[in-house]
Amino acid sequence: MIRQMHYIKTKDVGYNRSLVFTVQMPAAMENHSDAVIAALQQNSAIAAVSTANQNINEVTRSSGGFGIPGRSDIDLLFNDLEIAPGFLSAMQMKLTQGAGFSGTPADSSGFLLNQTAVRVLNLQHPIGQQVIYQGRKGTVIGVVRDFNFQNLKEKIAPIVIYSRPGANGKHGSVLYVRAKKAALQPAISSTEAIFKQYAGELPFKYDFLDKNFNSAYDSFSRSLSLLNIFSLVAVLISGMGLFGLATYTAEVKTKEIGIRKVMGASKKDIIELISRDFVLLVLLATLIALPVGSWMMHRWLTYFAYKITIGPWVFVIVILFMMLITWLIIGFKALQAASKNPVKSLKTE
Repeated sequence: MIRQMHYIKTKDVGYNRSLVFTVQMPAAMENHSDAVIAALQQNSAIAAVSTANQNINEVTRSSGGFGIPGRSDIDLLFNDLEIAPGFLSAMQMKLTQGAGFSGTPADSSGFLLNQTAVRVLNLQHPIGQQVIYQGRKGTVIGVVRDFNFQNLKEKIAPIVIYSRPGANGKHGSVLYVRAKKAALQPAISSTEAIFKQYAGELPFKYDFLDKNFNSAYDSFSRSLSLLNIFSLVAVLISGMGLFGLATYTAEVKTKEIGIRKVMGASKKDIIELISRDFVLLVLLATLIALPVGSWMMHRWLTYFAYKITIGPWVFVIVILFMMLITWLIIGFKALQAASKNPVKSLKTE
């Protein structure tokens, strides 16, 4: 689980969410998007700024259909995202074919598709392909490298991206600001100042894109924390029980240990005498538990479309760890018993 959560938080999702925060713009601010973007771009603390109609981590499915003239085999509802011309650059997203939006009136008739959409539509030569989306005819001008616009429990779905500028550069109410390194707080303060110019007394709220992304897995993180605690408690209880059994065994075999030492047995022989049965029992218990643990891990991973692979080395580490704990506990008591004076042990008996 730890490896899976680490994988999720470090996976390349097709865009760079580091140092990016979003602001939900009120209508008065959205209606002056060009002026807002221009003002923020002049700020030395800000690396890039753009707008879109949705949070890139939570793109929703459109109610409109997607079609290609002359093809009746397409019955798909696409996810969609409206963006400002500089959005791809601001989010450091890559094009695999064609070009992005240029900020000219021609953008209104252009569409971008992701690689999954091209594959699902079976487009051999997507650039220049005539398409219809939500009743609007246009042309595919570029293909965006696949990116995760929903949480990693979902596979990447087809998405159509468009740029349909309204008055004053209006492309959506979500403002994206990428701060420069070591300048995050100044970037936030500058954005707040501009927000206040248009929003008046409305509270300024912002969300970090990476924090928003990770929040989708908060329940898994909490479960992981609880599991770690319970696992630690289980190991401690098992260790205490093993220690108690080892102590009892050493006491029961006091006479036998004394006789063996008088007969020339070494400390190594005594340690093997006491620990052999325990090691075999722990090894047997571990081998029985491994298939159950493996099944549970694989079942948990089915919740994710993107996940780690569990190699055999994981189970080897588990076995070695259990053997190490056993040897430390049993070995300590066995060494104590082997170090006793055999004469005193026999007198006690």
